[in-house]
Amino acid sequence: MDETIKEQQIKDLKVKVVYDEISENPRDWDNIGKMVCFRTRHNLGDETDLRTDQFEGWNELKAYLVKEKKAFLILPLRLYDHSGISISVSSAYPFNCRDSMQVGFIYCTKEDIKENYLVKNNYVKRITKKILNKAEEELKQEVKTYNQYLNGEVFGFVVEDSEKENIDSCYGFYDVEEALKEGIESAEWIIKNKAERERKNTLLPYIQGG
Repeated sequence: MDETIKEQQIKDLKVKVVYDEISENPRDWDNIGKMVCFRTRHNLGDETDLRTDQFEGWNELKAYLVKEKKAFLILPLRLYDHSGISISVSSAYPFNCRDSMQVGFIYCTKEDIKENYLVKNNYVKRITKKILNKAEEELKQEVKTYNQYLNGEVFGFVVEDSEKENIDSCYGFYDVEEALKEGIESAEWIIKNKAERERKNTLLPYIQGG
């Protein structure tokens, strides 16, 4: 049974926010970043043919990504592994903490950046500091979304009628309030559409008689 996180009554309909238990891996999306992770206990990041025994340390892997994969913007990935896992580009976790460790990098090339940002409806030709900052925030957001996925923090909404029958649902939200908002809009549309149908059915005999 779906665990209800939040709910709201809209007339005779109830909107429930629940966990999305079969959410899609966001690393399968069309991302700007490429995520290379080495970690034996968890299968993290994007698929790669690289192996840990090819490199003597993170600096060597970083140098390889810059030279061979043309990494232009590259950020270290850290994993906090204790009663669950949390992946982040943040250095907030202490480096000497046994539960916190680097697991890889997320990076993008110059071409990735140029092909993903528009200036006056044209793809950028020169990467300014402003564009570079946008790209960095995008990489951080990708990691944040991936972290939510790893921790099951993906949601959906269900719209139920007075008989507790599911009459609409949608999943894949990474924000509870956004899922609730979309669910409310769905319920309001259903109510409006039902009222319109009933109005037409009431007028139909008069129209036909006329």
